[in-house]
Amino acid sequence: DTATRESIALLESGRRTGYASDELGGAARIAAILYWIEDPQEALFAAVDQAQLTHRSAESLLVTDLFARTAVRLLQGEPGTIIDVLRSVRDERAAQLMKADPDDVLVQVGATIQYFDQALVNALACLDCSPRETAMRLGQSCHAAHALPIMLNILARALNYRESLRINSLIGGDSAARALLIGLLLGIRAKPNEIPEAWCEAWHARSLSAKL
Repeated sequence: DTATRESIALLESGRRTGYASDELGGAARIAAILYWIEDPQEALFAAVDQAQLTHRSAESLLVTDLFARTAVRLLQGEPGTIIDVLRSVRDERAAQLMKADPDDVLVQVGATIQYFDQALVNALACLDCSPRETAMRLGQSCHAAHALPIMLNILARALNYRESLRINSLIGGDSAARALLIGLLLGIRAKPNEIPEAWCEAWHARSLSAKL
């Protein structure tokens, strides 16, 4: 895709970071980082660092940072709904950004917490909307301006794992990247029987065929 192609060109020219894409391809990769790196702080650093390789924009890195921190807190057993934990992470990062630490990646790219705040306002305004209405009001593209409010909308509905991903698919557009991030947070909290067995069987069959 464009982000990968442009990032390769920039890295080959000597740049240490990639293309300033505001899509969520970099953010969508953080589940693997959190799985393999056990130390929370090291995992958070790596999650944002790898996203910079292809998506170094304020919007994309803000989503990466907030969702990775939320995932870590959920893994540590923080109580409350996922939206509650996201809001707590938001407050923490807002205070840190106010200090304007030059070593903070979000400061470096000019990210603002107000971007998240507006996305949440838009998301909550559509809680009672059908998937079609949600798509029409919030947008379906791969850009963070559309993807972030849709993800927050689905998470705020407090539905189970299967139903949340079903609604995400019905909304359409770039549902894949959204599903990776929604599924990350919901999957941490999901009970074993919430994830359809047929989905697990399909995944295992896919992994087996790939090895063959």
